[in-house]
Amino acid sequence: KYLLVSEFPVNGLNPQAVVRYRGVSIGKVESIRLDPKTPHLILMRNAVDPDLELTKNVYAQLGYQGLTGLAFVQLNDDGKQAERLQTASCNPAPIPFRPPALDSIAE
Repeated sequence: KYLLVSEFPVNGLNPQAVVRYRGVSIGKVESIRLDPKTPHLILMRNAVDPDLELTKNVYAQLGYQGLTGLAFVQLNDDGKQAERLQTASCNPAPIPFRPPALDSIAE
């Protein structure tokens, strides 16, 4: 389990959406909610393949499937740091959300 934390809108993302790592399906979004302590943050709990070892440099972005426009979570890792990100079901590790690539280009 991991907890994605976003300051950006997650338009079109729904519970049960696919989570991908470098394009490969690895899990599902379990829940999406606003942070009760900081309502401008969006918290998304995810269940991913337990055999996948994510590192501390992993980050998430919103992706869209072709013409359907269905949203999914894309996890990426810049490969600069190999230290494993420790997580637990009762206390999922946070993963930062970055704006979609097209938003970054527009800015």
